[in-house]
Amino acid sequence: MLTLTQVLPPKIALPAIKPIRSKEDYKAALELTNELMHYETGTEEKDAYQVWVLLIEDYEKRMGYEIEAPPLSYAITEALEEKGLKQADLIPEIGDKTVVSKIVNGKRRPTWEQARTLHRVLGIPVEVFLAEIRDFIVSENEPAAA
Repeated sequence: MLTLTQVLPPKIALPAIKPIRSKEDYKAALELTNELMHYETGTEEKDAYQVWVLLIEDYEKRMGYEIEAPPLSYAITEALEEKGLKQADLIPEIGDKTVVSKIVNGKRRPTWEQARTLHRVLGIPVEVFLAEIRDFIVSENEPAAA
């Protein structure tokens, strides 16, 4: 039988939050966020994770790194978690249980109206939807494998 301490990640000592000024700081921040991303929403660790992600994004922007938008299914899942929502909460907004499940799991692309609703309700950046459309167009125009 599993105990609660076997299921939850252990507490870790959180470093002071500070700007990322060097490549070494950047690498350390990436390693830290990889550890922190598994904690539950509302914990000190998850709060620190969200702040470090913002610091990483700021550093990448300042350094001119090209950042690709995450897959739409990932963006939806993360936004649901951040807002404390479940897939079922999207049913009245974008469609029945099957439609919601397919969109959340990346098996179906949302309609324009559904995309607008996901942007409004979950705050998913428009760039994520545009990247999804770009990837679809590119894949549709690639020649078939011989």
